Amino acid sequence: MPFQVKQARPGPAPLDLDALAEQGWVLVAAHPDDETIGAGGLLIEHPGAGVVHLTDGAPADPALWSPRAPASREGYAALRRREALEALAVAGVPASAVRCLGVRDQEATRQLSRLVRELARLLDERRPALVVTHAFEGGHPDHDATALAVRAAAARLRGAAPVLVEMTAYQRGAGPLTLQRFHGGGEEQVRPLGPEARRRKEAMLGLYESQREVLAPFAAGEERFRRAEPVDFSRRPHPGPLHYEWLGWRTFDSWWREASQGLRALSLPNAPWP
Repeated sequence: MPFQVKQARPGPAPLDLDALAEQGWVLVAAHPDDETIGAGGLLIEHPGAGVVHLTDGAPADPALWSPRAPASREGYAALRRREALEALAVAGVPASAVRCLGVRDQEATRQLSRLVRELARLLDERRPALVVTHAFEGGHPDHDATALAVRAAAARLRGAAPVLVEMTAYQRGAGPLTLQRFHGGGEEQVRPLGPEARRRKEAMLGLYESQREVLAPFAAGEERFRRAEPVDFSRRPHPGPLHYEWLGWRTFDSWWREASQGLRALSLPNAPWP
């Protein structure tokens, strides 16, 4: 039977992000800058969030580094951390609220079991009403691993689980690369940013100087969110080429092979979760 994850507390009421964020929320992103792309405006409006980066944003392969990266991987990771703290300070999020779980970029599935345990411990400490994270769309292997890790961590919590909400990043689908739009269905909430929030989000994006070319196409005018629906992570998110396959980084089969190994290490079967 295929592995499937179900949202722990779907709730029939319409999604009220502001009310949930005011009760306490956590943003879980794969890399430094993902939080700004997907939810910088929400962070500006509700800066009391905890922000967690699963990776340090620095791959092992120097061919994947920014041309502005220092000479060492450790130096590149430190640079990306500094950029994240400076950008999040613009949103009013203090450095004490920003955690990095330290996995190398591109390797989140290899550390999945550790990431799930650490996320569950962090969420159990904070008890947020809302968790915002990536959608499972095949854009980046770490984005998909983060979507899985957050669901698995929420399922391990004692008591009521937080409401899980997805933010946009990028995905390819059956056509060209699409930025800041969801693939597939699902009722989404579009949140336009006012002039001040837009100015501050643009400033946040600009502080990621090492990622200047990558971030240049991303807009700051609005953000989109949707409630996380049940997902079968053993199946491709869509039939078209996944963006990371198109780039030649890896195949979905290799992604799932590593992810399923992490789930087995957690004694989580590849079967529907209640």
